[in-house]
Amino acid sequence: MTDGPGMAKTLQEIAQAEEQKISRIKQLAALEAELEGAVKKAGFDSLSAFIQERETLTGEVAPKKKTTKAKAPKAKTGLDRKTRVEITPERRHNIVNALKAGKQSTAEIAKEFGVSTSSVSNIKKDEGLTKARA
Repeated sequence: MTDGPGMAKTLQEIAQAEEQKISRIKQLAALEAELEGAVKKAGFDSLSAFIQERETLTGEVAPKKKTTKAKAPKAKTGLDRKTRVEITPERRHNIVNALKAGKQSTAEIAKEFGVSTSSVSNIKKDEGLTKARA
C-alpha cells in the first residue's frame, strides 16, 4: 500500500474515532461516579444493594445485563414457509403420468400436485424420464 492523501485521511479518521471513543469512556466514568455518589448518599453500600432494595419494595425486577453477544437478526424473506407435503404412492403415480404426458412443465406439475419443483425433478430422474447428457 502506498502512502498518499487517502492514507492520511484514513489515519486521521481513525484518530478522530479513537478520540471520540476516549471522550465517551470518560463521560461514562463520570456518570458512574455520580451514580455511586448518589447511591452512597442514599445510605446504600453499593449500586447492587440499591437495586436489590428497589426490587424488594416495588416488586419489579430490573432488566439483567446481557453477557452473551447478541445475534444478528435473521433476514426475513417475507415468505411464509410451507409445511412438507407427503408424496404418497398415489400422488407419485399421478405425477409420473403427468410427466409422461408431456403437456405440462415441471413447475406446472408441481403447482398442480402441491409439491416443489425439486420433488417433481427428483421423481422425473428416479423414473428415468430425463435425457442423458451428451
